[in-house]
Amino acid sequence: MPPALLAMYSRHGQLLRFFISGGMAFFANIGVMYVLTDRLAVWYLVSSIFAFIGSFVVSFSMQKYWTFKNREADRMSQQLRMSLVLAVANLGINTVLMYLFVDYVHLHYLAAVVCSAGLIAIETYFIYKYIIFTPSSYLQT
Repeated sequence: MPPALLAMYSRHGQLLRFFISGGMAFFANIGVMYVLTDRLAVWYLVSSIFAFIGSFVVSFSMQKYWTFKNREADRMSQQLRMSLVLAVANLGINTVLMYLFVDYVHLHYLAAVVCSAGLIAIETYFIYKYIIFTPSSYLQT
């Protein structure tokens, strides 16, 4: 790897891994959303809920172990609970955004997913980085 790319990766690797992991969860979300809405004729808001929940497993696993390289087994249940609370809060935010983008802004439901996912990704990164996956050594005073 060229030195410039290696230096850039060492500075921004975590952010890059976050977006790749988030992208994998996003594509899981889109896939479920598409199948439920277009193939199985499920109402887009119901599809959105199931897709968002389904992508949680992909996101949590990749963010914990790959993005933030957090191997703390003793905090796993706490991190899982906090991530689930965050996911539920994001589910509410996502559902409201989906409704607004589709019914008021008149975006196609897949475009609405892209917009809401981008907004949610920003707040999620900071919560994961500074609260959920912060090593326990940093949390002790």
